[in-house]
Amino acid sequence: PDAVEYKKDNDKGEVWVQTWDILKGVHKATGVKIDAAAHRLYKLTKDNKIKMIVNYTNGNLMDEIAKSTSNRTNGKIYNHHENINTVRKLTYAFEKGDLDKVLTFYSDDAKFYDINYPWGKSLNKTEIRKTWQQFLDNFEIKSIEVIGYPDYLEYEMDEGREVLSWWKYNLVRKSDKKTIVLPMHISNSFNAEGKIDGEVVYYSESLLTK
Repeated sequence: PDAVEYKKDNDKGEVWVQTWDILKGVHKATGVKIDAAAHRLYKLTKDNKIKMIVNYTNGNLMDEIAKSTSNRTNGKIYNHHENINTVRKLTYAFEKGDLDKVLTFYSDDAKFYDINYPWGKSLNKTEIRKTWQQFLDNFEIKSIEVIGYPDYLEYEMDEGREVLSWWKYNLVRKSDKKTIVLPMHISNSFNAEGKIDGEVVYYSESLLTK
């Protein structure tokens, strides 16, 4: 900390003490994790009594704690929607190996993520087509079955649009004719024009190799 005593306009001899702190913890009621810097100014009288405190902290954390003390909604969930239809259509086009048709459902700037990739890595449409083709070269798709039903989430915050879907890929590995059942979860982000501009796939890569 620093202590600053100003000579000008300070007839009472008051002192400002400045501190820089790191606040860490978990809010007991809401579970919000706090790990943030804070800067405080303390104005002390001549007899070392605190007269004023000025706090500079991350207001977003305090807002999140305040908002988390009551229930609130964040948009709507649909079990039937045109964006769900899009995901079904592209999935069954993939089942037939029609990659040209599959890619028509994605925006030109779409990014493709895979849980098995290093953190932050994504592919573009050209790269994902090569990856998909390699998959089709190595595996025969006997069928793709939906698990449960897809959900379309239309968020109020940030105007997000996401289709969540769950699938069972019934495969045969061409190299040794081994039958493989591959569960997969896919999250597709949509733009306002109804095109997919982001995709994240979750599955166990080890099921394809063991």
